[in-house]
Amino acid sequence: MTFATTLRALAAALAIGAPAGGAAAQAAPEAFEAAAFVNGRAITNFDVEQRRRLLGLGRDAPAPQDVALGSMVDQRLKRAAAEAAGVEADREEVDAALGRFAAAQGGDPQTFERELRQAGVSLATAREFVETELMWNALISRDFGPSVSVSDAELDAEIAARELDREVSYELGEISIPGADPAAAAAEAREVLAEYRAGGDWAALARRHSRAPTARQGGRVGWLPAERLPPPIAEQVARLEPGEATDPFEVPGGAVILAVFDRRDTPREIDAETRERLRAQMLERRLARRGEGRLMELKAEAYVERR
Repeated sequence: MTFATTLRALAAALAIGAPAGGAAAQAAPEAFEAAAFVNGRAITNFDVEQRRRLLGLGRDAPAPQDVALGSMVDQRLKRAAAEAAGVEADREEVDAALGRFAAAQGGDPQTFERELRQAGVSLATAREFVETELMWNALISRDFGPSVSVSDAELDAEIAARELDREVSYELGEISIPGADPAAAAAEAREVLAEYRAGGDWAALARRHSRAPTARQGGRVGWLPAERLPPPIAEQVARLEPGEATDPFEVPGGAVILAVFDRRDTPREIDAETRERLRAQMLERRLARRGEGRLMELKAEAYVERR
């Protein structure tokens, strides 16, 4: 595989989230029986199954039952709080948000609707999910927005902590071990890694073991900006000193080891537009934390009965 393919595989292997997706199954006879009650209102097994499939779009299996049920409980509490406060979301807002949701799934609205049908999820289910999140976000912004701010000093600290004022690049190496069984490939990769850490020559090990095209160059990928690395990989590479290598990553079709041979960083100017975009992201995160706290309060006050 090429190094770009390797990065995509590593990003997928390191991605954290509930599994989801899968073909639609026939509704069970008890589909419309209650799976839970939230303040006296039922969440049916059908509701939970729809949420499992919705959370599963683009993944290999539907989300776990408890994850889907927890998501439905949260939705009911969020929507009830927004409705009680008189917060609404108009159709145009929902349509636009659905378009963004579709884009996040890697397609356009028409493709997204087709994927929903294939997964056995009704468009009404997706619309209600998106509409509820819009209403909840509007409620949190209304109640907490005036008291949440990000100072210039806080913004500068964030920029420095994330090294956004510097362009960091790494001279990388890779050894890609093929194998239908990723665990077996990872075991072989650990042996290669142990030999390298014991003083082995990376180039010789790459030529002997790696099946990536870079094996011909002794496993040398060359210089790559940190921002082009998927975040989970960039975080691990950033912790390495020159000459060190990562533990093996299991990926579809085998396992991969990355090494850092050198690092360089140069100052980078942050323009006003970028600063304001970063400030907006920080504000959004702070509001999200306020929202999490508000939701915890709602859960503490609610009567939730799971069947």
